[in-house]
Amino acid sequence: MKLLVDQNLSDRLSSRMQDQFPGSLHIREVLTRRARDTSIWSYAGDNGFVIVTKDTDYLRLSNERGHPPKVIWIRSGDASTPWSRPSSATTTTKFPPSSVTLTAAFSSSVDGAPAPTAP
Repeated sequence: MKLLVDQNLSDRLSSRMQDQFPGSLHIREVLTRRARDTSIWSYAGDNGFVIVTKDTDYLRLSNERGHPPKVIWIRSGDASTPWSRPSSATTTTKFPPSSVTLTAAFSSSVDGAPAPTAP
């Protein structure tokens, strides 16, 4: 699985995830900073990426357009970034359970339940 990290997240994430998700990129590596969400959506879908974002607009796009691409929506408050820096002993980024909630957004699930919506 290749991840496309949205502009609202650090560009360091894509390089730190290469071991677990080879081919992952930050959006700035392939589109301009001013790229619209719809352009990012199209790029991700056309190129086999899963979008990783904090932006709720992708939930709306997922409900409107379906997939691909799929979306990983990161919900967290303001937090400093030391927890995202790997220690010298590992290259795996660790997220404390209390600081980040991941929500996968899909147009529908296997059991037909509605897709998640933004709060």
